[in-house]
Amino acid sequence: MKSATAPNGAVRSLTCRYTWRYTLFMPYRDPKKHRDYYRAYMRRRRAGQRAPQVKPAAAELVAEVARFKDEIARLKAELASERGHCKMLEERLKRAGAAKPPLPPDEARERKIKALTTQVQNLRAVIQAIVLRASIPRATLNAIAKALHPDRKLSEAEREAERETAFKLFTAWKAEKDRVARIAKGA
Repeated sequence: MKSATAPNGAVRSLTCRYTWRYTLFMPYRDPKKHRDYYRAYMRRRRAGQRAPQVKPAAAELVAEVARFKDEIARLKAELASERGHCKMLEERLKRAGAAKPPLPPDEARERKIKALTTQVQNLRAVIQAIVLRASIPRATLNAIAKALHPDRKLSEAEREAERETAFKLFTAWKAEKDRVARIAKGA
């Protein structure tokens, strides 16, 4: 049997599988005490790894504990469900109870008048847009007709001046028509 001296001065046998590893941490220098300590240590370690042995009378208790745990889990789930249901009902109750009281007759009448006035203004803007879209002012129409008529004998400068005037009138009419259409749409 081989033996060696550990850094802490203990003499240990090297044939044991765990001996060298645990020599640094063992509290005993005597090999017998060390062996007993190590065996007790391994017994405690194996005991912790083993499943606990249940006696027949204790088996009924274990089954009852498992049944109670299942019952507790079921009741917790039911409680969570009921709490959610209560919250939903409270939310509905808050929404239903939040109805505002009716306005005084004078204020209700004023609001109705204001709404009708706004509606009349919007309808007038729509009618104006329709009228302007359908009709072009006579002066603009005449200026365009003169500028584009091929039989008129004009010099190149005069013809260019008439075209420029017609274009300006047409552009102004188009811009006004588009502005009214935007107002009618509510943009």
